[in-house]
Amino acid sequence: MTKRLRLAIVIALFGLLVVGLGAIDKSSSSHQPSNTHPAQKSPNANQTHIEQGTFGDWVTHDAVGFFTLCLVIVGLGQAGLFAWQLHYMRKSIVDTKALALAAQASADTAKAQVAITKMGVIDLERAYVDAGPNETTTGFVTDPPSPRGYYKPGEDPMEVVVKIGMKNTGRTRATISRVYGEFSQGNLGEKPIYHPILGINYVTDLSLSAGESGSFPHDFRTRHIGEQFFFGFLEYKDIFKTTHTSRFCMMIYPAKENGKSGKLQFAGNDSWRECD
Repeated sequence: MTKRLRLAIVIALFGLLVVGLGAIDKSSSSHQPSNTHPAQKSPNANQTHIEQGTFGDWVTHDAVGFFTLCLVIVGLGQAGLFAWQLHYMRKSIVDTKALALAAQASADTAKAQVAITKMGVIDLERAYVDAGPNETTTGFVTDPPSPRGYYKPGEDPMEVVVKIGMKNTGRTRATISRVYGEFSQGNLGEKPIYHPILGINYVTDLSLSAGESGSFPHDFRTRHIGEQFFFGFLEYKDIFKTTHTSRFCMMIYPAKENGKSGKLQFAGNDSWRECD
Protein backbone atom coordinates (compact mmCIF):
# COMPACT_ATOMS: atom_id res chain seq x y z
CA MET A 1 0.00 0.00 0.00
CA THR A 2 1.44 3.41 -1.01
CA LYS A 3 1.85 6.39 1.33
CA ARG A 4 -0.69 8.44 -0.64
CA LEU A 5 -3.33 5.77 -0.21
CA ARG A 6 -2.69 5.55 3.51
CA LEU A 7 -2.97 9.34 3.86
CA ALA A 8 -6.24 9.33 1.92
CA ILE A 9 -7.68 6.66 4.21
CA VAL A 10 -6.65 8.56 7.36
CA ILE A 11 -8.19 11.80 6.02
CA ALA A 12 -11.39 9.94 5.14
CA LEU A 13 -11.60 8.47 8.66
CA PHE A 14 -11.03 11.87 10.18
CA GLY A 15 -13.79 13.33 7.99
CA LEU A 16 -16.15 10.58 9.09
CA LEU A 17 -15.24 11.36 12.68
CA VAL A 18 -16.09 15.05 12.25
CA VAL A 19 -19.40 14.24 10.50
CA GLY A 20 -20.26 11.75 13.24
CA LEU A 21 -19.58 14.25 15.99
CA GLY A 22 -21.76 16.84 14.22
CA ALA A 23 -24.58 14.34 13.94
CA ILE A 24 -24.28 13.48 17.62
CA ASP A 25 -24.41 17.15 18.56
CA LYS A 26 -27.54 17.73 16.45
CA SER A 27 -29.17 14.67 17.90
CA SER A 28 -28.53 15.89 21.41
CA SER A 29 -29.97 19.34 20.62
CA SER A 30 -33.12 18.01 18.90
CA HIS A 31 -33.95 15.76 21.83
CA GLN A 32 -33.84 18.53 24.48
CA PRO A 33 -37.07 18.42 26.61
CA SER A 34 -39.55 21.31 26.41
CA ASN A 35 -40.17 23.50 29.53
CA THR A 36 -43.88 24.12 28.78
CA HIS A 37 -45.17 20.98 30.43
CA PRO A 38 -42.51 19.73 32.83
CA ALA A 39 -45.07 18.04 35.02
CA GLN A 40 -46.33 15.81 32.20
CA LYS A 41 -42.95 13.99 31.77
CA SER A 42 -42.62 10.64 33.41
CA PRO A 43 -39.64 9.78 35.62
CA ASN A 44 -38.27 7.35 32.96
CA ALA A 45 -38.33 10.07 30.28
CA ASN A 46 -36.48 12.42 32.58
CA GLN A 47 -33.84 9.73 33.23
CA THR A 48 -33.36 9.15 29.45
CA HIS A 49 -32.95 12.85 28.88
CA ILE A 50 -30.35 13.09 31.58
CA GLU A 51 -28.35 10.16 30.05
CA GLN A 52 -28.50 11.62 26.52
CA GLY A 53 -27.48 15.01 27.71
CA THR A 54 -24.60 13.51 29.66
CA PHE A 55 -23.27 11.54 26.60
CA GLY A 56 -23.57 14.53 24.31
CA ASP A 57 -21.81 16.78 26.82
CA TRP A 58 -19.07 14.18 27.30
CA VAL A 59 -18.45 13.87 23.57
CA THR A 60 -18.94 17.46 22.38
CA HIS A 61 -17.89 19.53 25.36
CA ASP A 62 -15.45 17.36 27.32
CA ALA A 63 -11.96 17.42 25.72
CA VAL A 64 -10.91 14.14 27.32
CA GLY A 65 -13.98 12.37 25.98
CA PHE A 66 -13.53 13.85 22.53
CA PHE A 67 -9.92 12.76 22.21
CA THR A 68 -10.70 9.37 23.71
CA LEU A 69 -13.29 8.79 21.02
CA CYS A 70 -10.80 9.96 18.39
CA LEU A 71 -8.20 7.51 19.64
CA VAL A 72 -10.71 4.67 19.57
CA ILE A 73 -11.74 5.44 15.99
CA VAL A 74 -8.13 5.85 14.84
CA GLY A 75 -7.17 2.60 16.55
CA LEU A 76 -10.01 0.78 14.82
CA GLY A 77 -8.95 2.30 11.52
CA GLN A 78 -5.34 1.24 12.02
CA ALA A 79 -6.47 -2.26 12.95
CA GLY A 80 -8.48 -2.41 9.74
CA LEU A 81 -5.53 -1.16 7.71
CA PHE A 82 -3.25 -3.72 9.37
CA ALA A 83 -5.65 -6.57 8.58
CA TRP A 84 -5.91 -5.39 4.98
CA GLN A 85 -2.12 -5.15 4.66
CA LEU A 86 -1.70 -8.60 6.23
CA HIS A 87 -4.12 -10.08 3.72
CA TYR A 88 -2.24 -8.67 0.76
CA MET A 89 1.12 -9.56 2.30
CA ARG A 90 0.04 -13.19 2.60
CA LYS A 91 -1.19 -13.17 -0.96
CA SER A 92 2.05 -11.60 -2.10
CA ILE A 93 4.08 -14.24 -0.24
CA VAL A 94 2.11 -17.03 -1.88
CA ASP A 95 2.59 -15.48 -5.31
CA THR A 96 6.30 -14.94 -4.68
CA LYS A 97 6.72 -18.54 -3.56
CA ALA A 98 4.92 -19.80 -6.65
CA LEU A 99 7.16 -17.64 -8.85
CA ALA A 100 10.26 -18.92 -7.06
CA LEU A 101 9.19 -22.54 -7.56
CA ALA A 102 8.44 -21.87 -11.21
CA ALA A 103 11.85 -20.23 -11.65
CA GLN A 104 13.58 -23.18 -9.96
CA ALA A 105 11.73 -25.64 -12.17
CA SER A 106 12.69 -23.63 -15.24
CA ALA A 107 16.34 -23.57 -14.13
CA ASP A 108 16.35 -27.34 -13.53
CA THR A 109 14.84 -27.90 -16.97
CA ALA A 110 17.47 -25.68 -18.55
CA LYS A 111 20.26 -27.57 -16.76
CA ALA A 112 18.83 -30.89 -17.90
CA GLN A 113 18.64 -29.63 -21.49
CA VAL A 114 22.25 -28.43 -21.32
CA ALA A 115 23.37 -31.81 -19.94
CA ILE A 116 21.49 -33.67 -22.67
CA THR A 117 22.96 -31.40 -25.34
CA LYS A 118 26.45 -31.89 -23.91
CA MET A 119 26.02 -35.66 -23.85
CA GLY A 120 24.81 -35.58 -27.43
CA VAL A 121 27.84 -33.58 -28.55
CA ILE A 122 30.22 -35.89 -26.69
CA ASP A 123 28.62 -39.03 -28.09
CA LEU A 124 28.76 -37.55 -31.56
CA GLU A 125 32.37 -36.35 -31.45
CA ARG A 126 34.08 -39.01 -29.29
CA ALA A 127 36.18 -41.94 -30.48
CA TYR A 128 34.81 -45.47 -30.82
CA VAL A 129 37.45 -48.21 -30.90
CA ASP A 130 36.63 -51.79 -31.81
CA ALA A 131 39.23 -54.42 -30.92
CA GLY A 132 39.65 -58.17 -31.15
CA PRO A 133 41.81 -60.99 -32.51
CA ASN A 134 42.14 -60.78 -36.27
CA GLU A 135 44.88 -63.34 -36.92
CA THR A 136 46.22 -66.51 -35.31
CA THR A 137 49.37 -68.24 -36.58
CA THR A 138 51.19 -71.41 -35.50
CA GLY A 139 54.99 -71.39 -35.52
CA PHE A 140 58.13 -72.52 -33.74
CA VAL A 141 59.17 -70.90 -30.51
CA THR A 142 61.93 -68.46 -31.44
CA ASP A 143 62.65 -67.12 -27.96
CA PRO A 144 64.93 -68.68 -27.00
CA PRO A 145 66.19 -69.77 -30.44
CA SER A 146 66.96 -73.37 -31.28
CA PRO A 147 70.56 -74.34 -30.37
CA ARG A 148 70.86 -76.23 -33.69
CA GLY A 149 70.23 -73.10 -35.66
CA TYR A 150 67.19 -74.58 -37.34
CA TYR A 151 63.82 -75.94 -36.29
CA LYS A 152 62.59 -79.45 -36.72
CA PRO A 153 58.89 -80.39 -36.54
CA GLY A 154 58.11 -82.78 -33.74
CA GLU A 155 61.27 -81.91 -31.82
CA ASP A 156 61.25 -78.14 -31.34
CA PRO A 157 58.41 -76.54 -29.37
CA MET A 158 55.69 -74.64 -31.19
CA GLU A 159 53.41 -71.79 -30.16
CA VAL A 160 50.27 -69.97 -31.24
CA VAL A 161 50.62 -66.24 -31.92
CA VAL A 162 47.51 -64.07 -31.78
CA LYS A 163 47.38 -60.51 -33.11
CA ILE A 164 44.85 -57.90 -31.97
CA GLY A 165 43.21 -55.71 -34.57
CA MET A 166 41.96 -52.20 -33.79
CA LYS A 167 39.74 -49.73 -35.62
CA ASN A 168 38.57 -46.27 -34.60
CA THR A 169 35.13 -45.66 -36.08
CA GLY A 170 34.65 -42.37 -34.22
CA ARG A 171 35.15 -38.80 -35.37
CA THR A 172 38.17 -37.96 -33.17
CA ARG A 173 41.37 -39.71 -32.15
CA ALA A 174 41.72 -42.24 -29.32
CA THR A 175 44.67 -42.97 -27.05
CA ILE A 176 45.16 -46.69 -26.32
CA SER A 177 46.24 -47.02 -22.69
CA ARG A 178 45.99 -50.75 -21.98
CA VAL A 179 45.46 -54.08 -23.74
CA TYR A 180 44.88 -57.33 -21.84
CA GLY A 181 44.61 -60.85 -23.25
CA GLU A 182 44.15 -64.26 -21.66
CA PHE A 183 44.09 -67.85 -22.99
CA SER A 184 41.79 -70.38 -21.32
CA GLN A 185 40.76 -73.99 -21.84
CA GLY A 186 37.95 -73.87 -19.28
CA ASN A 187 34.33 -72.84 -19.57
CA LEU A 188 33.10 -69.28 -19.79
CA GLY A 189 30.75 -67.85 -17.19
CA GLU A 190 27.83 -65.48 -17.63
CA LYS A 191 30.02 -62.45 -16.90
CA PRO A 192 33.63 -61.84 -17.90
CA ILE A 193 36.19 -62.79 -15.26
CA TYR A 194 39.88 -62.06 -15.80
CA HIS A 195 42.90 -63.57 -14.03
CA PRO A 196 45.83 -61.11 -14.29
CA ILE A 197 48.29 -63.80 -13.13
CA LEU A 198 47.40 -65.99 -16.11
CA GLY A 199 46.90 -63.24 -18.67
CA ILE A 200 49.20 -60.84 -20.50
CA ASN A 201 48.86 -57.11 -19.88
CA TYR A 202 50.37 -54.35 -22.02
CA VAL A 203 50.36 -50.73 -20.82
CA THR A 204 50.89 -48.33 -23.69
CA ASP A 205 50.26 -44.83 -25.01
CA LEU A 206 49.33 -45.51 -28.61
CA SER A 207 47.34 -42.95 -30.60
CA LEU A 208 44.69 -44.07 -33.07
CA SER A 209 43.28 -41.40 -35.38
CA ALA A 210 39.66 -41.17 -36.50
CA GLY A 211 38.96 -43.80 -39.16
CA GLU A 212 42.35 -45.45 -38.63
CA SER A 213 42.70 -49.24 -38.35
CA GLY A 214 45.64 -51.52 -37.71
CA SER A 215 47.12 -54.20 -35.47
CA PHE A 216 48.34 -53.78 -31.93
CA PRO A 217 52.16 -53.85 -32.06
CA HIS A 218 52.50 -56.52 -29.35
CA ASP A 219 51.51 -60.18 -29.81
CA PHE A 220 49.90 -62.67 -27.43
CA ARG A 221 51.47 -66.15 -27.34
CA THR A 222 50.64 -69.59 -25.92
CA ARG A 223 52.35 -72.98 -26.33
CA HIS A 224 49.11 -74.87 -26.17
CA ILE A 225 48.39 -76.02 -29.71
CA GLY A 226 44.70 -76.82 -29.53
CA GLU A 227 41.20 -75.36 -29.26
CA GLN A 228 40.96 -72.71 -26.58
CA PHE A 229 39.36 -69.42 -25.65
CA PHE A 230 41.15 -66.13 -26.03
CA PHE A 231 39.50 -63.13 -24.38
CA GLY A 232 40.41 -59.72 -22.98
CA PHE A 233 39.84 -56.02 -23.45
CA LEU A 234 41.30 -52.80 -24.76
CA GLU A 235 41.12 -49.55 -22.79
CA TYR A 236 41.37 -46.14 -24.43
CA LYS A 237 40.70 -42.47 -23.74
CA ASP A 238 38.83 -40.09 -25.99
CA ILE A 239 39.56 -36.37 -26.46
CA PHE A 240 37.25 -35.61 -23.50
CA LYS A 241 39.61 -37.60 -21.18
CA THR A 242 36.99 -40.30 -20.61
CA THR A 243 38.18 -43.92 -20.40
CA HIS A 244 36.29 -46.55 -22.43
CA THR A 245 36.61 -50.33 -22.67
CA SER A 246 36.26 -52.54 -25.73
CA ARG A 247 36.01 -56.26 -24.84
CA PHE A 248 36.56 -59.32 -27.03
CA CYS A 249 36.17 -63.09 -26.69
CA MET A 250 37.05 -65.68 -29.32
CA MET A 251 37.39 -69.43 -29.72
CA ILE A 252 40.60 -70.12 -31.62
CA TYR A 253 41.35 -73.24 -33.67
CA PRO A 254 45.12 -73.22 -34.24
CA ALA A 255 46.74 -74.84 -37.25
CA LYS A 256 48.97 -77.85 -36.61
CA GLU A 257 51.67 -76.92 -39.11
CA ASN A 258 54.34 -74.27 -38.90
CA GLY A 259 53.46 -70.96 -40.52
CA LYS A 260 49.80 -71.83 -41.00
CA SER A 261 46.89 -69.66 -39.89
CA GLY A 262 44.17 -70.97 -37.66
CA LYS A 263 40.49 -70.14 -37.41
CA LEU A 264 38.62 -67.72 -35.15
CA GLN A 265 35.03 -67.83 -33.92
CA PHE A 266 33.09 -65.52 -31.62
CA ALA A 267 32.48 -66.99 -28.16
CA GLY A 268 30.67 -66.08 -24.95
CA ASN A 269 27.58 -63.92 -24.52
CA ASP A 270 27.31 -60.19 -25.20
CA SER A 271 28.82 -59.19 -21.86
CA TRP A 272 32.15 -60.74 -22.96
CA ARG A 273 32.18 -58.58 -26.11
CA GLU A 274 30.51 -55.35 -25.01
CA CYS A 275 31.90 -51.89 -25.70
CA ASP A 276 31.11 -48.56 -24.04
